[in-house]
Amino acid sequence: MNESFDFVIIGSGGGSLCAALVLRRAGKRVLVLEKKRTCSAALPRSPAA
Repeated sequence: MNESFDFVIIGSGGGSLCAALVLRRAGKRVLVLEKKRTCSAALPRSPAA
């Protein structure tokens, strides 16, 4: 595999995914890396106390 990317984003929280979306819409090649098996933005949140 010999691919190149304009941006590499570490982590898949909400802000990271929004940044990746904006960059892709601008025509950039983006790689998002996450150490867990699921995106952090997709994890359920507990209700505020």
